[in-house]
Amino acid sequence: MRVLFKDVNKSADFFFEPVYWALDRGITTGYTGKKEGYFGPKDECTRGQIVTFLWRYAGSPQVDPSGAPTFHDVKQTDYFYKAVIWAASQGITTGYTDKNGNPTGYFGSDDECTRAQIVTFLYRFAGEPAVDTSSAPSFKDIKSTDYFYRPVIWAASNGITTGYTDSHGNPTGKFGSGDGCTRGQVVTFLYRYDRIS
Repeated sequence: MRVLFKDVNKSADFFFEPVYWALDRGITTGYTGKKEGYFGPKDECTRGQIVTFLWRYAGSPQVDPSGAPTFHDVKQTDYFYKAVIWAASQGITTGYTDKNGNPTGYFGSDDECTRAQIVTFLYRFAGEPAVDTSSAPSFKDIKSTDYFYRPVIWAASNGITTGYTDSHGNPTGKFGSGDGCTRGQVVTFLYRYDRIS
């Protein structure tokens, strides 16, 4: 495979194949402007970027903004506008909610996407399939009351994530739900999801 990104050039990197799979599928084109020629696998992935990746993965479907939820911080001129509206209309995201679970009207497109959020987006995209928690992998930092509990267990059960590993590649038993998800990790999650869908 011809290497196109200056920062994705080692086949041993876990994200190497997923990044070029995403490029071939049109899910990502990498950075433009001053960062053109780079993918940024270790950069944080924003919420705007992840729903754009998902939207493109779905085939960039047309959206009807007239009946879709709207957000105060998402404008029609934003590159992620159609993706966010599509994700909201499909129930993949509801945007931010307050402590009582009520929508705030904000999506937070420039905020870093957490690991819990990305697997939740993927789980909803998959149609929220049934999850057998009795034989599923468990993580020390995941509780059954967490909103992302089923999405994480589903993702782990299907090999989309293994959680964190140590320097020898052994599982640590932690998922890191509140940690930011890098662009390399996000396309890897998508790549693994594609293999089971």
